[in-house]
Amino acid sequence: MKTVFFGPFVGEFGWELLFWQGWVKDVSRSIFKDCRKIVSSFPGRHPFYPEADEFWPHPDWLSAKNYSQRGYITDWWKNGLPAPNIVIRKYKWGFRRYFESMPIVKEKKQDASDAIRDLFDSYKKRLPEDTVYFTPFALNKCPKYNITFGADIADNPLGMSDFKTKRIDFKYQLLEKIVPTPKGEEAFLSIAKGVDKIIAVLPRKRDHRRPDKNWQREKYDSLIAMLQQRFKDYVIAILGEPGGAFYAEGVPEGCIDLINLDPNLRTDIQVAALKHAALSIGSMSGATIFALACGCPSITFAFFGQAELLHRQNFLGTRLIYYPEMDPEPEIILRLAEGMISHKIPPQDSVHWDALDYFGTMYKFRKKIMRYLKEAV
Repeated sequence: MKTVFFGPFVGEFGWELLFWQGWVKDVSRSIFKDCRKIVSSFPGRHPFYPEADEFWPHPDWLSAKNYSQRGYITDWWKNGLPAPNIVIRKYKWGFRRYFESMPIVKEKKQDASDAIRDLFDSYKKRLPEDTVYFTPFALNKCPKYNITFGADIADNPLGMSDFKTKRIDFKYQLLEKIVPTPKGEEAFLSIAKGVDKIIAVLPRKRDHRRPDKNWQREKYDSLIAMLQQRFKDYVIAILGEPGGAFYAEGVPEGCIDLINLDPNLRTDIQVAALKHAALSIGSMSGATIFALACGCPSITFAFFGQAELLHRQNFLGTRLIYYPEMDPEPEIILRLAEGMISHKIPPQDSVHWDALDYFGTMYKFRKKIMRYLKEAV
């Protein structure tokens, strides 16, 4: 039996959901269905790959290096590039607003590519000589669709132009709802202890990769308290992972902690939680893509003008409210949650619902101004 190896995937969580796992699933069910299929990714992500015969999780030593993920690769891949970044709001001529990506230089790390290639070499030693490899951080040719995908990286990169990404289009993927394994479902039900009404909160916190997309900790505190007061028959579940979310040191009283779990089960348990949740809430990130891919109705908030992108990435068409402001007040998110849980918003069969229109004249005026500024730049 021929062996096919997919990985190791070391890039962004959202990219794995949008531009990798669906293709692996497609070719695993078709041209490689009679092969021994091995997938390597971060611990616990085996629910993304139900067709895999074996799942090889990354070892603890790689996770301990804490490389921030970017596309199919990571920051600090080679020569300190790509650098972690933050998006800064700027103004042209005092009023024309625009955004500029700026590198964050806080520390110098060893090239990530060295450690990841060492890991890859260790996997190769365990595999037959005739193994077929599909590696996200290299260029690959798909034998089914005759497409090239992956990362084209110069041997000695000196700038961002030396990193080129060829992602896999949705039409070449089998993008289905992510479902928990029986073990993940059982573990979640054991943690939830009979709770059947859940609201999931996804409190993203990154120090390197786009910290501008973090909502303030104090606003999450306020929102969680408001949700508990308004929806007394629901329990709030806090999802994320240590180092990537607020509340890794402990969740607010009365909430379910789905952060501090065995990393080999964490994602599986969170898939089960999102399966049962009435709603997920969090700033726009890979976690939002995750909730939508699990079929969980979601509220997210992010920069004005990015709504269309997220609606395209919502490949299941899951109910979604995109509020186009990076730093909204918790009261606004609470009102949106009330509308989502009551099924009043977004309207049924709505594909691209505009939250600003829902809030009336002041927001319509603001929207017109924002459009003008966007078009003027």
